[in-house]
Amino acid sequence: MPQIETAQNMRTPIHAGFGRLLQQWHAELIADTPGVAEYKARPFAEAAAWAPGRMSSAVMEIISAMRKDDPLGTDLPRPRIPRLIVTADRSFVPTPSEVTRQTVEWVYCRIPDDPKRRIFQIRVPRFDINMQLVIVAQEWHTAHSLAMQLYAFLGQMEHRRFQAEYVLAGIPQRWPVMVETPEIIATPESESGPNLTIIRCDLNLRCGAPMLRYPAHGAPDADGKGAGTLDDPDGFIGINAFDLVEVIGVPGGELIVMPVAASE
Repeated sequence: MPQIETAQNMRTPIHAGFGRLLQQWHAELIADTPGVAEYKARPFAEAAAWAPGRMSSAVMEIISAMRKDDPLGTDLPRPRIPRLIVTADRSFVPTPSEVTRQTVEWVYCRIPDDPKRRIFQIRVPRFDINMQLVIVAQEWHTAHSLAMQLYAFLGQMEHRRFQAEYVLAGIPQRWPVMVETPEIIATPESESGPNLTIIRCDLNLRCGAPMLRYPAHGAPDADGKGAGTLDDPDGFIGINAFDLVEVIGVPGGELIVMPVAASE
């Protein structure tokens, strides 16, 4: 019976790729206020954080810590702000069929970088992830500047996409993710106060996660080219060349299937 490999879990590479995109935004900030200058000078790991849930409780924890009295003078650690907090909606939302062609049927494929030239089966469900970015700053000039620069950064064509890095049959592969909603509308949150400004930004990612299928090691339809492990599986044998495709990620975010030459 064929075995199925999902490329890690489907969303972690997407979250990591989006984090790299935000790290680039942080590195390119223009320090137009003292708060932005301090934020830019800080390591990215201390400037941004992933939160476990939507409209994260982490935001409220920062607010609580900022407003907490310390009458005993214990100098408790306080979170540094400005801070960017990123959350991802946990819902599964398939990308609409009028926007993209779903590759949900298993197709025979060859990974272009595979030195063993094995044949696998692949399908690529496509789905949307709603991302929420929360900017927390002590004064509104800095919060406004960070939101404005985030809007400008994601509005550039070269930042409208990024790469999610998967490993298929032990072979690193990059798959495109589209930033579908760069026209960010940043709205202040009700928790903002005289000494704290919170701005929320929403955007949508259009993603595809590759799933690979291959024969069990030693099965009659296995080619014996692999070691039977997750990183080095066997491929299929006896596949008609006209049924074989290569699945390629292209800059537009679509996945296209290209027939392999019949001579192969």
